[in-house]
Order: sequence, then C-alpha cells, then structure tokens
Amino acid sequence: MKKIFKFKKILIVAVLTFFASVVCVVFMFSIISLKSTKAKDAHIKYLEKVSMQDKISTLKEEIESSSSDIEKLDSLFISEEETVDFLNYTEDLAKGFGLEVEISDVSFGESSKETHVLSLSINAVGTFDQVSDYLKAMENIPYEISIVSSSLSYKGGAEESDLWEANISFEVLSIKI
Repeated sequence: MKKIFKFKKILIVAVLTFFASVVCVVFMFSIISLKSTKAKDAHIKYLEKVSMQDKISTLKEEIESSSSDIEKLDSLFISEEETVDFLNYTEDLAKGFGLEVEISDVSFGESSKETHVLSLSINAVGTFDQVSDYLKAMENIPYEISIVSSSLSYKGGAEESDLWEANISFEVLSIKI
C-alpha cells in the first residue's frame, strides 16, 4: 500500500507539474504573441517612416533639379527692378554697334495678375550694316519679346556714310514681384 500511495503521490506531482508546464507554455505563448504583434506594429511604423523619408528625399531632389529650370524661366522675364538695367542694356547694345540711339515711349501695361508688359520704342541711326547687326542682336536677346512694329528707312548721306534709321516698337513680358 505504501507503494501505491507513493505512486499516487508521484503521479499527482507529475500531473501538477505537467499542468504547471502547460500553463507556463500557454502564458509564454501569449506573451510572445503579444510581443510579436507589438513588434509587427513597430515594424510597420518603421517602414512607413522610411517610405516617408524616401518620398521627402525624392521631393528634395526634384526641387533641386528643377531650380535650374526655374532660373532659366525667370531669365526670360524682366522684374520691375531690372527694367532700368534692360533699358541700359538695349541702349548699350545699340551703342556697341556704333549707332545713335534714342529710347522713347516706355510704358507698362497689364497682361495678367502675375505679369505686365513693358512697351518701348527704339530709334537707331547708323550705317546699314550697323543697323542690321543691331536688329539681329535684338532678335536674340534673352527675354520674351514681341515686336509690335519695325521699320527701316534710308536717311541719305555721303557715299561711305549712308545713314539708315530703324524704328522698333516692342513689348517685353515682365513679372510682378
């Protein structure tokens, strides 16, 4: 009987140990499962942040690459501060070709909410070569211009110094700042 009692005792201890082990395994599994869910959520947040940083980096690169395009576009327009410089540029250009030049009828007109038009007339007098070279140079100035009217007329003079007169009226697109 002692053996049976001892066997029952061992059996009860074994069963209790088994149930304790099962409870421990279930408890550990639930903790691991909970930690796994938290880790998964943290990983998803991390991936979202990495994705957002990549998008921001890409956007910065696009902005940096488009800055040269913006500068090129801005160079086509004359700001209000650059108006005097532009007038001096056209006058110096004419004088550089040896022409007598007069700029007149300078005015501003509104084209849209963001832009306005600088209108001006230039009268240049010189030899035919000087006048034609100046007109070619004006066609290639680095601004958005629209020629309203132009005329070229013979003024006369001695054979070697035949004078020609060019009258050009044009509009330059400007931006309002």
